[in-house]
Amino acid sequence: MQATVSCALRSLLTVLIAVAGFRFIATPWILSFFYSFQFHIAVLIIAGSLVAVWLERGLVPIFQLSIGLVLLVHVLVTEKSVAHPTDTNGQARETITLLSFNVLASNAAGAEEIIDEIRRSGADVVYLLESVALKDRLAELDGIFPYRLGCGIRTRTCDLVVLSRFPVQDPTYASLSDLRQDRYVEFSADVAGKAVVFAAVHLSKPYFDDYHTEELEQVAHRLATKKAEVVLGGDFNSGTVAPDMISFLQTTGLRKAPHEPATWPVELGPAGIAIDHIYTSAALPIQSVRSVTNYGSNHFGLLARIGVRLPKSGS
Repeated sequence: MQATVSCALRSLLTVLIAVAGFRFIATPWILSFFYSFQFHIAVLIIAGSLVAVWLERGLVPIFQLSIGLVLLVHVLVTEKSVAHPTDTNGQARETITLLSFNVLASNAAGAEEIIDEIRRSGADVVYLLESVALKDRLAELDGIFPYRLGCGIRTRTCDLVVLSRFPVQDPTYASLSDLRQDRYVEFSADVAGKAVVFAAVHLSKPYFDDYHTEELEQVAHRLATKKAEVVLGGDFNSGTVAPDMISFLQTTGLRKAPHEPATWPVELGPAGIAIDHIYTSAALPIQSVRSVTNYGSNHFGLLARIGVRLPKSGS
């Protein structure tokens, strides 16, 4: 019986290793769902290998354990390479507070709590996705956020909505592919004398052919034309560690928080994955980011404090 269990476990570990390792050979979209779970898969391989070693103490499970450890280190090193430094002290700076939240289009029941959360958040800028659930209540926030885009303002669609305390300059909506309309919005603002581009996205799921990668390329192309610092957020439907996401961050120079809270699925809580992100330029280090209660949505929200590095005195 023990030999049968050990054999089955080794076979399962082999499949997991093949799924996790294939990304080093090619990155077909058909496997894209698993790219975001690289950390989880590595942990499963390590845990399963330890059980297999305990069962039989053979060379195969030890080899599988070694592969699991390599995969885990690769995930950690890769994510660290595109993260802001953990030490954000030093140069004087102002602070931007950003709330980003996919509220779920069918979540009208949670609208009141979400509106209250936005009021309490102290946010300077809010990115709301699948905002049709809040369509009839957005006007309640006009006293706090004098500037609003979306749901009839600049676009007839009601997915991406932006609320801002900062005066909005050059607002633009765009479609990143023919799959969905107006799932990219940007505007410029002056923050403590620094030009900042605020941009929000709602990307297609990565297993919808090559749409996800192509949409990321469109966002990168748009941001490349900006002569300003960037605050990009929204629902990317993918973890940072996915190959096209890493490529996007390397191309744009944007960085993530040192630690990203899990946002989906909400049933897994902190054991889930981060598919909602806030990425910023190096001059706008993310000082902190925490998850926000989902209030009936299938995503947790994100509330981030972003530093604005100011020129040194006399420079």
